[in-house]
Amino acid sequence: MITYSIRFDDPGHSSPHEFERKIFELLNQYSICATVAVIPAHADEQGVIPLDQKTIPHLLDAHRSGIIEIAQHGYSHSSSRMGANSEFAGVSESQQQSLILAGRKILEEAFQTKITGFVPPWNTYDQATLRVLMQAGFSYISAGCELRTHDAGLISI
Repeated sequence: MITYSIRFDDPGHSSPHEFERKIFELLNQYSICATVAVIPAHADEQGVIPLDQKTIPHLLDAHRSGIIEIAQHGYSHSSSRMGANSEFAGVSESQQQSLILAGRKILEEAFQTKITGFVPPWNTYDQATLRVLMQAGFSYISAGCELRTHDAGLISI
């Protein structure tokens, strides 16, 4: 038996929604489910804009029909350190906790479901990220396997 997992990253405020709709149509056509790593908030010069139901009707439809599972893709997919491709690695544990919990709340309100999967932007994270995810009750992380996630009690996908 072959087991596989399909992950689609980066849907959010500024992603190409028409392209995403076409992907969801194909998933539906072939009865395939995928995990969609959704960015909870959009950050730009004007500030941070949380995702809401008006912004993502295509994601809501796909989720309601069972085509996709929603995972959290960081907070705003922004690097908090100059020159680093990581939203979390090297960031203080308290700051990571604040961002992860705020992002989860946004997604749970938008999708009206419990979010249990986490996909760190750029697939980078550290031990503090794992501790925060465990304390918050996440069940899995989908990212690079540089760190031993089973030590933290998380499934690694």
